[in-house]
Amino acid sequence: MNPEHQKVIVAELSKNIVSRILETTSNIPKIVLEEMSLAAQLNVLFLLRGSYGSVGDYMTTQRAIRHLVGDDAYWRWPERTRAEVSENAAVN
Repeated sequence: MNPEHQKVIVAELSKNIVSRILETTSNIPKIVLEEMSLAAQLNVLFLLRGSYGSVGDYMTTQRAIRHLVGDDAYWRWPERTRAEVSENAAVN
């Protein structure tokens, strides 16, 4: 898959998963969710929305995402720039 297309797909999937998590709870800051890998976001979604689906639904969803974007993109945590890291350190 073209790396640019992969980035767009990953970004859209992440945006969709984060919005579904935020529909469930507002206790997790959006920025925290956006800094997670797709795998972590999907895990949080299924853990918070137990009624969202069965184990089979989870397996089917994660396999489809992994097939679509690849294992590396599925497990990769978003890279932050040095400016973002130093900005966050200054706030804390």
